Amino acid sequence: MFRIFYSKSVVINQKHLNFKNPCITISNHPSTLTDPLHVAKNIPKQVFFLANASLFKSVIGGWFFNTFYCIPVERPKDVEGRKIQNDKAFERADQHLDQGGCLYIAAQGYSQMVRRLGNKLKTGTARIALSAESNNDFNLGLTIVPVGLTYANPTDFRTGVIINAGQHVKVADYKTAYAEDPIKTVKQLTKDLEDRMRMLLIDADDEEEELLIHRIEDLVNVKTPLKFKDNFLRTQKLGQAFRQLKTSSPNKYQHLKTQTTKHFEELDKLALKPEAVLAKANSLSDILIFIIGFPVFLYGWINNFLPNFIPGLLAKKIKIYIGYASTIKLMSGLFIYPIFYGLQIYLIQHFFSNKWITLGYMLSLPIFGLLAWAYRKKYIRYKKISHWNKKRKEQKSETDEILNRQTELTDELKALIRL
Repeated sequence: MFRIFYSKSVVINQKHLNFKNPCITISNHPSTLTDPLHVAKNIPKQVFFLANASLFKSVIGGWFFNTFYCIPVERPKDVEGRKIQNDKAFERADQHLDQGGCLYIAAQGYSQMVRRLGNKLKTGTARIALSAESNNDFNLGLTIVPVGLTYANPTDFRTGVIINAGQHVKVADYKTAYAEDPIKTVKQLTKDLEDRMRMLLIDADDEEEELLIHRIEDLVNVKTPLKFKDNFLRTQKLGQAFRQLKTSSPNKYQHLKTQTTKHFEELDKLALKPEAVLAKANSLSDILIFIIGFPVFLYGWINNFLPNFIPGLLAKKIKIYIGYASTIKLMSGLFIYPIFYGLQIYLIQHFFSNKWITLGYMLSLPIFGLLAWAYRKKYIRYKKISHWNKKRKEQKSETDEILNRQTELTDELKALIRL
């Protein structure tokens, strides 16, 4: 199901996730319950998870999270004003690491649906790691592996995720400092992990800067599109160069920021997208593809409508933090698709009583469902380009200005990367 929901799942530095020693893996936390799964599925060892205690309160939640190797950890908002009690959780974590196990910790504590680090790391990871090593006279060989997760869009179906694994941090390196001042060492290890985590992401200081980097990423990618991984690496480089420019040449930074902001405001006024501005006009072959492919789209869309629609509806209707949207879609889809597919296959067999027709129909459901989704995406792009071409005829002076500004901006931003 993960491979279907996320069309691209790219691991950078897989070697850092292949280890035999006891280890704690940490990541940023943009997409709630899918984050630990992205990390764990790329680690050969069995991974245990530290999860917030509120998930264990219901009977089903308690069964599920205890069954799937989760250790409950209390947070301030889970305890309704009483003192947090995590001694048992830390003890279980220590025992697991003593036995050579692997733990996953969402070290920020709370999910925040951003590409930058966002929330600072909590000290819990450092406290657990230093406690486990201290109990073994710093001979345990425990390491911490930071992982950066960058989603193309964490709530959407058939998008991508980058899993960027960093180098191991050896906890034993903090032995001397821990003996002198445990509290200071916990803070220092936490800061070191935070610094390493930022290097694995598309980092920004705040929401405004993150939006700016996202916009310049769109502009550069329109002119020179790259594969998913390469685009991520280029955006990292572009973001770093842009932030460096902020210090070294404030005037040039402000000029680019102002022009980029103005450009996107003008695009919004005309309901345009940057990818349509520099795209070639829709050709006759595009139109023919849509005409010929429409029956395929219609068949796939009709036969997958309800199992597609219901998970999305649940994600909207359940009054919960939006970061859980992908989790709700994934988990509900695990039940909804088999139920509806099973009913549809049963009806086909009932009415046709032919095993070959039934088998063909069964195989067609997921295949034509994905083809319908691809057709829909291509059609959305077709509509964007058609809208741009229409505006070119109706408002030539305004669109000429948009085209020239986007071309100039893109050239300036590409030059910035080479600084």
